[in-house]
Amino acid sequence: MGNVAFGSRNVGNTIGEVAITTARKLAERNQTHLPDRDLAWLSEGTPEFDEYVAGLSWAQDYAALNRDMMMHLVLKALQRFLCR
Repeated sequence: MGNVAFGSRNVGNTIGEVAITTARKLAERNQTHLPDRDLAWLSEGTPEFDEYVAGLSWAQDYAALNRDMMMHLVLKALQRFLCR
């Protein structure tokens, strides 16, 4: 993860990267034969899967809050401009 970026999209991307790295490590540790390492997965009901779902939920909440804040700022700017 070379460059650090901020914003809700990068958060989701980072969560996905961590999840696939974890899935690959688990497949390796469990000696799961995969035709391609990109086909590794997190099994439902495992702590890793639960962490991934919790991370996605957090990222969705974060993105929604960002959209709400942006809309608030846009409306505030429009109000200042239009109500002169």
